Amino acid sequence: MVGAGLPERIARALCIQAGQPETAWESFIPAARAVLEAIREPDAVMQEAGAVMVKAALDGQSEEAREEDAANIWRYMVGAAQR
Repeated sequence: MVGAGLPERIARALCIQAGQPETAWESFIPAARAVLEAIREPDAVMQEAGAVMVKAALDGQSEEAREEDAANIWRYMVGAAQR
């Protein structure tokens, strides 16, 4: 699984959790994509946590701007994983 994309890793984890043979992981790809879609939008707590990281790089912005930047970074990262 080294080098596997996030959809594949999620599908494999779901397959194992469902008690299916490991070779059946590809049938879980639609569910994995649904997981990625469900987590695409960060919640307020996640935005606040991300804003702490963004603050170090973008000090001088308002807290609201940092939270929005953190949310955009999350969306971009999840979007990249969906490809």
